[in-house]
Amino acid sequence: MYFMDLNKTLSECLSFTFQRKKQDGGFAATPLLPVTVEDTYHALKIIDSLNKLGLKTEYEPANDESLINWLMREKTEKEPKVFYQLLRSYQIAGLSIDKAQVKHYINSFKGFLDLERYFYLAKLSELAETDLPKINKSLKYKIAKARWMFLYLSEKGFFKSKIDKNEFAQWFIKSQNPDGGFGFSPKTTSYMDNTYFCLKALEFLGCKPENLNKILEFILFCQTKSGGFARTHHSAAFLDSTFYAVESLRILKNWLI
Repeated sequence: MYFMDLNKTLSECLSFTFQRKKQDGGFAATPLLPVTVEDTYHALKIIDSLNKLGLKTEYEPANDESLINWLMREKTEKEPKVFYQLLRSYQIAGLSIDKAQVKHYINSFKGFLDLERYFYLAKLSELAETDLPKINKSLKYKIAKARWMFLYLSEKGFFKSKIDKNEFAQWFIKSQNPDGGFGFSPKTTSYMDNTYFCLKALEFLGCKPENLNKILEFILFCQTKSGGFARTHHSAAFLDSTFYAVESLRILKNWLI
């Protein structure tokens, strides 16, 4: 596989990301929209992935006072996903986490949870080094993101039942399309988010997909004139899809070392 010099691609991506940084310290989906936790988290993760890909971003979140001040003003979010993203942004910026607060938050959840909310509660429990209480939950995992979450939870011991790792690996491999990207499931349309979740799962399982060249082509084809990456080649770029793209590039590069 060829892994061309991506410096121009990565530099344009970095520019795209910083164009979404606001004066108050956080990042927004577009230059005209307000800052959100989710966009800030994805921006910080993009920068981290760009550094791992060899681009010297010269940006240190721990030295960014405006970012730190913005993060410290944010309150506990109701949704586990957003609260997890906030706390991970804390860590990236060198801030400490109140583990007692996180444990209290986790224990406040009652009733029935879908798989995604349970997944992020589990991730929060790992940050706080605490156990999850018994919670009724859905275990449906028909699409790539849900299947990746189920795989992670199972292998990390959050479920008692064990999975057939080879069957899971083959399902992710078969979700790749001729264009190089991956679908929600086998024989469905390729999207950047599906590509990321499939590659993440295969990396976790210690497996490789069959056609690395085509994956690279699919990812690069989704970069827009703005420098960011879109879900598909004919849509707009956002920070979440850009994160999925650069993290997928990082996984690809590691497979080549």
